[in-house]
Amino acid sequence: MGTVVFPDAECKFFIDADPGVRAGRRYRERQERGESVSRQAVEKELKKRDDQDMTRTLAPLVPAKDAILLDTTTLTVVEVVEKMVKTIEGGDKKTLKE
Repeated sequence: MGTVVFPDAECKFFIDADPGVRAGRRYRERQERGESVSRQAVEKELKKRDDQDMTRTLAPLVPAKDAILLDTTTLTVVEVVEKMVKTIEGGDKKTLKE
């Protein structure tokens, strides 16, 4: 989004997490919705989607040069939002690269 849709945004975040953690999160979400799916299937779908998103011609999934990289592997949703708000309000960008 920061490279094509909002290239002039004042503050850009590229949010990522360990693939295993992301797959676990997605697996739990789908189970909570009552879907019958295996963790392996979720991991395979996630990898396929990531590969497609990163290699597409139009707006590939890559961080903007001026994006703040935010690894959410060990963070809760609330912690992610808090870090983003702190940065937007003038916090130290280094705290996001922990």
